[in-house]
Amino acid sequence: MLELKDINKKFILGDNEIHVLKDVSLNIEAGEFISIIGQSGSGKSTLMNIIGCIDTPSSGSYKIEGRETANLSGDELAALRSKKFGFVFQKYNLIATMDATANVSLPAVYAGVGASERTKRAVELLDKLELGDRIKNLPSKLSGGQQQRVSIARALINGGEVILADEPTGALDSKSGETVMQILTALHKEGHTIIIVTHDAH
Repeated sequence: MLELKDINKKFILGDNEIHVLKDVSLNIEAGEFISIIGQSGSGKSTLMNIIGCIDTPSSGSYKIEGRETANLSGDELAALRSKKFGFVFQKYNLIATMDATANVSLPAVYAGVGASERTKRAVELLDKLELGDRIKNLPSKLSGGQQQRVSIARALINGGEVILADEPTGALDSKSGETVMQILTALHKEGHTIIIVTHDAH
């Protein structure tokens, strides 16, 4: 489904060129559970951003279901980001002034889903992740583990065929982290492709 070949990524910092990714090749099949493991600063998040079409490689080929991403327009890439990928971040990236339901619904707004339909779907997802009694809570009224579950629901609102999780347990205590991993494992069993970036081999 996802085919990366000889991916390079370079950043210019002042007078210096930083070569973050060097000739990375990777094939990811639909329904796989992949962990990208490495130390801080090793380029894991950069690779994740390229896979999720947030960033583009300096050179190399990245195909999604046979389509070369370099040949896609900005709108086509945005549609891929919206419909195919769901993103889960270490810091949750929830909007502080919006309740759980509104945070989960946000990607569906950009995808053009009607208000009643996206709210219904958001509530169903929150219920599935055992947050049915927290749908009107602001992020500040949720624990770290609950906020991460809200962000997982947000990743699923448009389908989330591929879930990209960047250090999803990094800010959580061990019990909450285990819960998040159990949810991701369950989603994998349901058929989602899961790609996790982590510095922790466990």
